[in-house]
Amino acid sequence: MTTIFISDDEHITRLGLKLILSQKTELSLIGEANDGPETVRMVEQEKPNVLLLDLVLPSMMGFDVARQVRIVSSATKIIVLSSYDAQNYVSEALQAGVNGYVLKGSTPEILFEVIRTVMNGKRYLCPPFDQNVIDLPKPQRTDSNEPPKDLIDTLTKREKLVLQLAAEGINSTDIGSRLFISPRTAQTHRARLMRKLGLHSQTDLVMFAIRRGLLRPHGPKGRLNDTSPQVNETAMGK
Repeated sequence: MTTIFISDDEHITRLGLKLILSQKTELSLIGEANDGPETVRMVEQEKPNVLLLDLVLPSMMGFDVARQVRIVSSATKIIVLSSYDAQNYVSEALQAGVNGYVLKGSTPEILFEVIRTVMNGKRYLCPPFDQNVIDLPKPQRTDSNEPPKDLIDTLTKREKLVLQLAAEGINSTDIGSRLFISPRTAQTHRARLMRKLGLHSQTDLVMFAIRRGLLRPHGPKGRLNDTSPQVNETAMGK
């Protein structure tokens, strides 16, 4: 019996996966979670054979979840289920210790195949990816005389806006409304900026914003510094 754990923030996706997995008597679903920290905690507790992992989760990107799972449950095979078909996502997933990468548009048969493959100790990348031609990115060499890059400069203009709004305690739905993007896209921006900045919780995000002068530590949620950029149509570039 192969035990499975599902990590995805979309209820309908988890429901669909459960229905698919129920077709195979040799597969047993032992748990599910809808965010990164809960996934890590439950995987450490349950020690499933396989973790089916979405790349975009509240609070943490799937890459970071994978890295932590490698520490707390090293025997668990990690299969990413993603909508992203860019090679850099696949490469980073493999670097994070992922055993398989499957696009969400794949058939149930492909999902069953990847589970069998990783359980046999092999890596599996679904079409159109070819595991023989994907090169893992090499760490970039830096000049020791070059000053370290400010982390906030790694953020896009849109991510900086999302950082400011999220630090105020504004949820993804309302952020999406203000920036004329979907809640899912707002959540993706939030997860990416937290990964770039090395943040793991809302508290980390708020403290970072306060330290950088983006947020004043007054009141339960704080207040945006008057000198910070305002959210308007001219500042909504990606």
